[in-house]
Amino acid sequence: MNFAQLIQLVRSDLYRYEGSSDLLTFFKNLLMNNGFIVSLHYRIGRYLYLNRQWPVHGILLILYKIYYRWLQFFFSCEISYLNDIGSGFRFVHCVGSILHPQIKIGKNFHLAQNVTLGDAGGIPTIGNNVVIAPGVKIFGPIQIGNGVVIGANAVVNKDVPDNARVGGVPARVLSSKGSQEFMTYVDYE
Repeated sequence: MNFAQLIQLVRSDLYRYEGSSDLLTFFKNLLMNNGFIVSLHYRIGRYLYLNRQWPVHGILLILYKIYYRWLQFFFSCEISYLNDIGSGFRFVHCVGSILHPQIKIGKNFHLAQNVTLGDAGGIPTIGNNVVIAPGVKIFGPIQIGNGVVIGANAVVNKDVPDNARVGGVPARVLSSKGSQEFMTYVDYE
């Protein structure tokens, strides 16, 4: 990842919040939107990690790892720079969420608070345009399809097909309407 790609990813994340990625929107969200602050720090950490072979970036990555511990404490969430998250990441409320460091997530990902993604025998793979509501737990080496909505407090331990809406403990398919009506500002270019 080069610096221009980092800026593009940050702008696509910012666009998901308000439909704008201008400088005024950036500073407004930087000051008042915890979800954007966490996603911005994730993007910076990911950039430093992927470019760690450069001496300056390697030193900055070490400093970032120290700073990351403070970030975990302050925001009560764990999103590692090892995560692979596509463009358009929207983190609504960052409190209490834990993402396994090796998780792979597609573009236009919408994440709410108190969510646990991964472990208990494996790491899930999450598709594009997925909405995850508060309190969701996703465990095991499973595949979450594209356009999926996972309802509040669901426990998902089996594959979820494309365009499904799931809920319950254990989660089951409730409909095939997908996530389109829940997705906002996804057309960033």
